Amino acid sequence: MLLKLKDFLDLSVYTLKEEGFFSFCQKALAHLAGSIFSYNTILVYEKDLTKLDNIYFYPRLDGAVLKIISSIDEYNKAKEGGYSLDIAVSERWIGEGAIAFCVFVGRDLAHLTWVALNQETKSHIDSNNYQVDFLNKEVASGASKTKKKYLRKGLYLFVYSEIFIFLHNLGKTRDKFTINESNTASRRALEKFNPRIIKKIKCLRILFFSKCRELPLIF
Repeated sequence: MLLKLKDFLDLSVYTLKEEGFFSFCQKALAHLAGSIFSYNTILVYEKDLTKLDNIYFYPRLDGAVLKIISSIDEYNKAKEGGYSLDIAVSERWIGEGAIAFCVFVGRDLAHLTWVALNQETKSHIDSNNYQVDFLNKEVASGASKTKKKYLRKGLYLFVYSEIFIFLHNLGKTRDKFTINESNTASRRALEKFNPRIIKKIKCLRILFFSKCRELPLIF
């Protein structure tokens, strides 16, 4: 619980610094409202990594460079190199086994998506209730963030193009991720990679009470 609070506070500081007071207030109020009451339908997607298709998206941004940080040593080298990791790239999460896929423009962090290689780090990036068989080489991804001035530059699709190639080469079998059913922009983007929906979850949260139920899939 304390670590979840620390993650929220770290993200709040990052939002205030990078996006300004108005955006900070908007997100803080949205988080507070969601902590009191939320009723969402979550789609759980699965991408088969055992074979790769020829789907790849390039960023529409000059100077965009991907840096993959999977160890504390790589994290320290990036920091020493002047890359603006800030609070967004959690050293603790990397130490626990998560991988940060970062897009930089110069030394400025433009986009970040996380991949979890174990249950501990999965709980950081996605608290939704679905099973990931890490022992059978499955992984989970999510917690994507794009800095406001770099939105609509294709960074989300670019990073996931690289994530699927990286995980395939690592010998992973499946990547699982969730998207809120109402988030049509994210759904439209990642569905270009032809993942399949394996689960639909309806979740009710009121303060410290939460109840989720699986819904039948209808195609």
